[in-house]
Amino acid sequence: MPEGYVQGDVPVWNVEHLLLLQFEELYYDFLTFMYLHTKAVDMVFIFLQAQALQFVKQLGDALHSIMSEKVSGQKLQLVYVIGPPSSEKLQPHDFGPKDLETLSKDVDGFSLMTYDFSNPHKPGPNAPLEWIQIILRILLGASANRAQNIAPKIFLGINFYGNDFSLSKVQIPVVELLLGEIT
Repeated sequence: MPEGYVQGDVPVWNVEHLLLLQFEELYYDFLTFMYLHTKAVDMVFIFLQAQALQFVKQLGDALHSIMSEKVSGQKLQLVYVIGPPSSEKLQPHDFGPKDLETLSKDVDGFSLMTYDFSNPHKPGPNAPLEWIQIILRILLGASANRAQNIAPKIFLGINFYGNDFSLSKVQIPVVELLLGEIT
């Protein structure tokens, strides 16, 4: 496949070009882009991971070439949303230290989803501090240089919802209960 093209012979710049047109038309200052994986598509993901990271790098580079319409002297920015590692031992589908290093020059911030520790099958707190510290250590790896240079770019998500768990059944999220009372 020729360099600069994605599957189906659609030029990569077409995707970037469409995104950039939207930025210019709607006067956005930054883009939030999400890293997504599922274990069901691990083999496909591993194959496409390098291409996906390259796309994010190119997108960041393209955004950084455009000046903001709202803030004088400010270039557009890219925030990349990443999920926490699935375990203390990084899995092939996990976003890890090498991925962070690869994108660090082209991405302005990494929004780390630190609020999904619990789920209906494992009730508990949304984001225990110890868990957040563990996933930050895993993500930053052993390199003190990486921690010093990249850590300031990592944003921790703060949830504004809660789950109401009971022993007999799982209830709907508290935010839905509150919204129901407001409307």
